[in-house]
Amino acid sequence: MLFNSYIFLFVFLPISVAGFLVCNRIWGRQSALVWMTSTSFLFYGWHIPEFVVLLAASILVNYTAGRALAFDQLSSPKKKYLLVAVISANIGVLGYFKYANFFLETIALLYGGQVTALKVILPLGISFFTFQQIAYLVDCYAGKTAGRNFVEYAFFVTFFPQLIAGPIVHHKEIIPQLIGSNRFSISAENFAVGLTIFGIGLFKKVIIADTMGALANPGFDSAAAGQVLSFSEAWITTTAFGLEIYFDFSAYSDMVIGIGRMINVNLPINFSSPYQSTNIIDFWRRWHITLSRFLRDYLYIPLGGNRVGKFRRYNNLMIVMVLGGLWHGAGWTYLAWGALHGLYLIINHGWRFIYTRSTLLISVATKLPNSIRKLCCWGTTYVAVTIAWVFFRAENLTAVKTMLAAMAGQTGFQLPRDAMLQFGHVWHFIFLSGIPNTQTIKLGMATFGVLSIIFIVFFCPNTQQIMGKYNRALGHEPVRQKLFGYIENRLVWKPSSAFAIVCALMVVVSILLLKSDQSEFIYFQF
Repeated sequence: MLFNSYIFLFVFLPISVAGFLVCNRIWGRQSALVWMTSTSFLFYGWHIPEFVVLLAASILVNYTAGRALAFDQLSSPKKKYLLVAVISANIGVLGYFKYANFFLETIALLYGGQVTALKVILPLGISFFTFQQIAYLVDCYAGKTAGRNFVEYAFFVTFFPQLIAGPIVHHKEIIPQLIGSNRFSISAENFAVGLTIFGIGLFKKVIIADTMGALANPGFDSAAAGQVLSFSEAWITTTAFGLEIYFDFSAYSDMVIGIGRMINVNLPINFSSPYQSTNIIDFWRRWHITLSRFLRDYLYIPLGGNRVGKFRRYNNLMIVMVLGGLWHGAGWTYLAWGALHGLYLIINHGWRFIYTRSTLLISVATKLPNSIRKLCCWGTTYVAVTIAWVFFRAENLTAVKTMLAAMAGQTGFQLPRDAMLQFGHVWHFIFLSGIPNTQTIKLGMATFGVLSIIFIVFFCPNTQQIMGKYNRALGHEPVRQKLFGYIENRLVWKPSSAFAIVCALMVVVSILLLKSDQSEFIYFQF
C-alpha cells in the first residue's frame, strides 16, 4: 500500500491512527500496540498476503532466539552457536529471496551454459526488517538489551511507516518509548507537527520526485534500449534522477517521521540534506543515516574499523560499501555503485591523511577564500555522487557504458527538446493552468522547474530545520542555515494560521495531482 494512494490517505491512515489512540484511551497501552501491530500486518499483506506468514515467522523465531540469548542460562559457547545459527538463518532467507537468481546468473556467466531462473518474488521490506532483527539479536547476545514483551517487540519490527523502506530502527530507540500508561494519549501538538511533516513529504513525492522521474526515465529507457544520447541528454537525465531519488527518499523519510509523531512515537532521522555535503564521508552521514549506522556498528567496526592500519582500514571500507551496494539490489550495477562509493571513501580518507601532513597543501588552501574552498569541495562531491547514480539507476552495465560515454561528450551536445517539453508541460499544468501552453512556455517552465528544485536542494533548510524546536525526531539537528536572515524568522514552522494555510495548500495540491497509477517509492524495491 503506497503512502501516495487514495486508499492509504483516506482510509488506512485515518483508521489506523484513530484506532490506535482510541484503543489506548479505552483499553490501555497493550491494546493500542496490538491494534497497530495488526494494522501493520494488514498494510504489509496488501501487496502479497502470503508474505504475512514469512514476516510473522521471522518475528517469532527472532524473538524466541533473542529471549534465549538475553535470559536463558546457556553457556557462552552455546549462546555463540545460537547467535551464529539464527543470523545465518536470517541471511539465508534474505539471500534466497533476493540473491538466488543473481547467484545462478553469475555461475552461468563464469562457467558458461544457461540456467533457469527461479520463480522468486522479493518480499517487500525484507532487507529492512532482517537487518533490524539482526541488530537486536547481536545486542541481546552482548547483554545490551533484555528480552522484551512480545507485543512491544512485534510493534518494533512491524510498525507500518518504517516496515517496508526504513529507517532501520534500533530497539533502544523505539521500545522505551512504548512504556508508560499515558504514552499514547492524544497530543494536539504532536498531531499537528506530525501532520505537517507528513504533508511536506507528500508534496515532495508527488510534485517534485515524480515530475523529476518523468524527466529522467526516458533517458535511462533509451540507454537500456541501446539508443545513443547526447551530452546534454545524458547529464539532464542523470541529474534529474539524482533529484528524483533525493526527493523520493526525503519524502518517504518525512512521511515516516510524521506518522510516528501523530501517535507520539519519535522515529530516527534517515535523511539530512546530503547534497549539501562537501565530501563523501559527510554524504554518507546524511544519506540513509540508519543504514550507514548499521553497516558501521555491525560490520565495519567488527572487521576492525580504523584500528587495524591504513591498508586494512581501506579494505574494510571497500568491503562495507560493496555489501552496502548489494544490499540495495542483486545486480552488477548495484555492486559497481557500492564499489565506486567505496573508492570515493578511500580517496577521501587518503586525501585527509595527505592534506593534514602537507604544509604545502595547507598553505595553498589557506590562501583561497573559504567560500571558494567550500564550493570546490561541494562541486566535486556532487559531481561524484551524480556519476555514481548512473550505476544505481541503469538497467545493466551496457546501459551504464552508453550513459557514461554520452556524459563524457562522445556523442554530441544537442539539447533534449522532447524531454524538456514534456517536463515543462507538467510544470505548466501545476502553475500556469489557463495560459496557452506553447513550446516557449514549456521550455521556460522546464528551466524554471529544474532551477527551482536545485535552489531548494542547495540553499533551503530541510524539514527538520523548518520544524525547529517542534521537531523531536531522534538525532535531529538544530537550525543552522541563515538565508539573508530570514530562515529563523520566516521559514521555521510555528502553530499559526499562515503555516496552516500553506501546509493545507501543499496537501490539497498533492492530492489533486495524484495519479491513478501512483509511482512506488524507489526504496520499496530494496
